[in-house]
Amino acid sequence: MNKSLGLIFIFCLLCQGVIFANEKSNCIIIDGVSIKLSGQAYEKGFSSSFGKDDSIYIPLKQVGNLLLLEAEIDGQVGNFIVDLGAPYLVLNSTYFRDYEIDDSYYAGTLASGTDHVKRIEVHKLNIQGLEYYNLSADVTDLAAIENKRGVKILGLLGVSLFKRYVFDLNIFTQQLILYKGFSSEKMQNDLILDSPIQLRNNVIIIEARAGDVELKFSIDSGAERNVIDNSLPEKVYEGMRILGASSVTDGNGARTEVLIAVVNNINIADFNIQKMHTLVLNLKNMSRAYDNKINGMLGFPFFALGRVIIDFKEERIRIYKN
Repeated sequence: MNKSLGLIFIFCLLCQGVIFANEKSNCIIIDGVSIKLSGQAYEKGFSSSFGKDDSIYIPLKQVGNLLLLEAEIDGQVGNFIVDLGAPYLVLNSTYFRDYEIDDSYYAGTLASGTDHVKRIEVHKLNIQGLEYYNLSADVTDLAAIENKRGVKILGLLGVSLFKRYVFDLNIFTQQLILYKGFSSEKMQNDLILDSPIQLRNNVIIIEARAGDVELKFSIDSGAERNVIDNSLPEKVYEGMRILGASSVTDGNGARTEVLIAVVNNINIADFNIQKMHTLVLNLKNMSRAYDNKINGMLGFPFFALGRVIIDFKEERIRIYKN
C-alpha cells in the first residue's frame, strides 16, 4: 500500500461517523460549511409564473466558489446561493423570524437534538421575473457562510425551484439561463460530457465508475470542492494524491478536519475527472439527508469545466467548452 492510500485508510478509521456529531442530524455541505435541513426532503405544492418569454436570463456573481443571484422574497431583496445540492428553498433564520412555524417538520442541529430547523411558508419569490407562490422552506442558520464570505445571504435556491426548466449555467459568462423548452441536443459543438442523470427526492444523481466499481455522485453547485466518501473500496483511491488538510464547519462554528486530495480514477460516461481538488470525508449522514446513497459530490470544479446544461425533463446533463 502506498503512502497516500495509507493516509486515507488511517483517516477512514478516525473519521467514521465523526463528520456530524448528532446521528439524528440531516445536513448538506455548502462552501465548507455543513448546513442542517429538516428531516426529509419535503416539498409542498407551489405555483410559478414564467412570464411571456421562453427563457429568462439571470446575472450571477461569484463570491469565492459560491454562485449568487439577486431575488426578492416577500419584499426582501438580497443574495441567494444557486445550490443544486439543496433539495428545495432554504432561508436564513437571521432574516426570516416573523413567520408562522410548521411544527410537522424539524431536525436537530449538529450538536443538539433540541435546537430544531424550522419550516415556514413564504408567499412570493421573484427571480428576475420568474415568480413562485406559496413556497414551503426550511429556516436555518447560514451565519457561518456569511461570516466566511463577508456577504449577506438570504437563502439557498434548491433543485425544486429549477426542475421544471432547462437549467443552463455558465460560470465564465456569470449567467444562468432558464428555458421553458430547449433541447441541448441541437448543440453538439465542443461537447465535453454527455450523461444521463436521475432526479431522486430533488437530488441530482449521476453514475460514475472507478475501474469496475460503480459509483453514484450527486451534482451540487453549492459545494466548494468535489467530495468523495472515505469508505469506498480500495481501488477507488488508486492514483489519489494527498495535498493536505482542510476543515468542514458546522452551523455552530465547530470544525472537523478533512483531507484534500486530487482524484484521477473517476470516469463519468467517456469523461475522466482529473486534477480536481476533492475533499475526502464520511458521507453517511449526507446520504441520509438526501434519502439516497451517494459516494461523492460534484461541486464547483465540475461546473467550472464549461457551460453546464441540465435538462430535467430529459434527465440529461451536457457540458460544453466555453
